[in-house]
Amino acid sequence: MPTKPFNITHHLPRPTRHFHVGRGDSAVDWTNTLAPITAQQTLIHRRDTFSAHEDTVQQLKHTPTRILPFHELKAIGGNSRIEVATVYYNRTKDEHTIDIDAVLVNGGFSRPYERYTEPRTALATDGAQMHTDKRARRVRSQVISAFS
Repeated sequence: MPTKPFNITHHLPRPTRHFHVGRGDSAVDWTNTLAPITAQQTLIHRRDTFSAHEDTVQQLKHTPTRILPFHELKAIGGNSRIEVATVYYNRTKDEHTIDIDAVLVNGGFSRPYERYTEPRTALATDGAQMHTDKRARRVRSQVISAFS
């Protein structure tokens, strides 16, 4: 008997305010997939270009998603659940907060020529830290997701 594929969109509380970090295929695909069912979506990235496939980037630009280039994540906060993301504009360091209910961080891969002496860290919403391997080849989990 065939099993039904798991569909994350059936398990999300509605309406939600999603916050996405990334610029690659995974970040753009997740943002496009969730756009029809979210009350509000924000996608941030530290640059002004995407490394995702051009067709999916064009789809993204036709969704109601708020795209914030040159922004980086500083913190995720809340009381008993995720409630706010603090971001900053990396050209001026100006900070502001965004009300959110869910977070998706798509860390992706590092370039082969990049080498690090210390492990890199990605934010996890429960205050824990996720480390990449010593050579920073890949974030252990490409997608960190946290739904309240």
